[in-house]
Amino acid sequence: MQISSSLGTSIVTEVKKIIHEDLTFMNKSCRIIACTDEKRIGDFHEASRKMLDEGLKELTVPDDDTYQGTRSGINLTLEIEGQVVGVVGITGNEEEVSRYGQVVKKMTEILLLESYLKEEKMRIRSARNRFLQEWLMTDELRMNSALVDEGISQGIDVMVARRVAVLEHTGNSIMSQEDVERIEHRIRRILKEDMRNVNGSSGGSFIVLMSERSDEMAAKLITQIQKDIQKECGYQLIAGVDSRTVSGGQLKAGYLRAIKALNGAAVRGNGGIAFYDSILLEIFINDIGQATKEEFIQRVFKGCSEKRMKEAVRILRVLYECNGSINQAAEQLYLHKNTLQYKLNRLREKTGYDPRKLSSAPYYYLAIAFYESME
Repeated sequence: MQISSSLGTSIVTEVKKIIHEDLTFMNKSCRIIACTDEKRIGDFHEASRKMLDEGLKELTVPDDDTYQGTRSGINLTLEIEGQVVGVVGITGNEEEVSRYGQVVKKMTEILLLESYLKEEKMRIRSARNRFLQEWLMTDELRMNSALVDEGISQGIDVMVARRVAVLEHTGNSIMSQEDVERIEHRIRRILKEDMRNVNGSSGGSFIVLMSERSDEMAAKLITQIQKDIQKECGYQLIAGVDSRTVSGGQLKAGYLRAIKALNGAAVRGNGGIAFYDSILLEIFINDIGQATKEEFIQRVFKGCSEKRMKEAVRILRVLYECNGSINQAAEQLYLHKNTLQYKLNRLREKTGYDPRKLSSAPYYYLAIAFYESME
């Protein structure tokens, strides 16, 4: 374990709060990496060299002149899982500081172990996510024994058939790494009902590989995840689910379908789940360039300001979700039906397209989909 200067400083600060003595932290190169006297940081510490060379667990220094870069006090080696990782020193009169020796040693080792376990956990998580990303991008023809063996080392049988789901949070804010790890952990807890389930993260998305199950059971599991994350982490997740269970070699195709389904969930804007078989327009919407989308939107909503366009999108989405029913749409929008009629008439006058006519609906529906896909 390599101990950084920042970790050493953090530990020295924490231990000093309890012991109230001057402390020095040396790495295996016998350099002072943290010290209550910051001027000593970077100095060579001869006493720790003697301890490491001779296998000493403890060394008392009677005065400041005995060893180069060393002051009077007591020095103790630090061990993590049976390996010496450094030396901690307590400066002061031998009789006064020796009583703190074992306490400081144990406290420091506990803090080091905590940091080590955290790093190890992050290393394992990173390795698992790297493997998952490689697997998701591997075509069936490129599946080989190396990938299978790597899966085994990660505790994953890549040959098991699974169903792919991809989840993302609906907000514009960027998740902190801490939140990503927390959500991953909570998803893993839910998925452990079946050892064949696998999860990870990639580029802000959360990947869920479910064991074979029906649409109904897949939706039930994803809904459970969404509710848990909303409650415990405060994030609303939308989800896209592939249309079928696929073999390990076909996972890439399943993942790409799940991504398109996720785009469908985003376009629909209902914060729920979209299955690949349920999407139509959304299959190609993200394949269209932003400039083309913007041009189409401007043509449909010609003459409308950004504010009026945003209001029109909101009203039309509700209207079409209500199958064109003015009464139902007005109720959902908390508008009087005459007010809604007035707004629709104004939109017709501005654009030349009547939202209530079947011939105009495809233009508006496509413009709404493009508009919402760019938000």
